[in-house]
Amino acid sequence: MKPHELLRQAVADMLLCDEDPGYSFNMMMYFSPEIDGVCLICLAGAYMAQTLKVDRVSPPRVFQMEEKSDLYFLDIVRYEYTHENFEAIKEYTGLDLNPDTYPHPQVTVAGIEDTYILLERADWLENDYTETA
Repeated sequence: MKPHELLRQAVADMLLCDEDPGYSFNMMMYFSPEIDGVCLICLAGAYMAQTLKVDRVSPPRVFQMEEKSDLYFLDIVRYEYTHENFEAIKEYTGLDLNPDTYPHPQVTVAGIEDTYILLERADWLENDYTETA
């Protein structure tokens, strides 16, 4: 799956989790089952819940390296622009991205109320680059 597709899938997963009372968003937690049966999740956690089908009442399963890399990307792409985050996004995607066009660089952490920002970042990943050799 290409990075922009992965991000769009994770946003779709966020919206599904938002409708499920068994999940609650806490953008500082990947995937944290709680005593009351509610699982605290972030963008990567929503992807884990919906696409990877991790059970919300058991500890997360062991992930393959590619899955771990995807989860790391989903974690960093939701943060504000910093040189370190931007370089990590470039490394993951292999794209020659323009830092001057990073959508909403001031948004500290894009959460469920900021899905439009995440979708704009997906568009940016799809369209605003030149492929590296």
